[in-house]
Amino acid sequence: MKRRVLVERLLTFFDRHAFVLNYYRSQASDLDVTFFTLEGGKDSELLTNIVEVQGRWCTPLSYLFARFIAYERLNLVLAQRMSEQLQFGCNLALDQQAFPRMTWTGDSIHLVEIAYGIYLLGEINNGSAGIGAIVRLLESALNVRIGVPSKRWDALSWRRTTRSRTHFLDEMKAALIAKMEKEERLG
Repeated sequence: MKRRVLVERLLTFFDRHAFVLNYYRSQASDLDVTFFTLEGGKDSELLTNIVEVQGRWCTPLSYLFARFIAYERLNLVLAQRMSEQLQFGCNLALDQQAFPRMTWTGDSIHLVEIAYGIYLLGEINNGSAGIGAIVRLLESALNVRIGVPSKRWDALSWRRTTRSRTHFLDEMKAALIAKMEKEERLG
């Protein structure tokens, strides 16, 4: 089910039970005897639209409150995922036919060089995308696990004794220049 449809269903559920939901969210207790005792709410007009839950220990609203808790958590997760999609400007669940699944087969530290280069130059969302979001985008798009960006940055920073700190980007630059020079000679 699409996230937006699920969010709409959750909001409809919340609207249907607005009075009880507001009671739940306010953390009030003056109606607890009516709502949460086995005998308390039998004749209450407040509970006329509440579906009875069969069970020896269920009270009129115990199941409904459990659903509020679960649905609010679900709603938060869905809102966060939708926000991430908007932040990245793309659908992270890429259409498999339009975009076949690709896997980064190089060293993941090389992808960290690319991610930090993109981040430091402010190339995504006019520079407002954070390094964590960029890394997660690359992880998702290229089916790779990069890890914690700051820890990987430390690995890049300490490279100076063994090779260039930007070894992969240097190789990319050399390969691009070589291809351009070859095309100039041929053409």
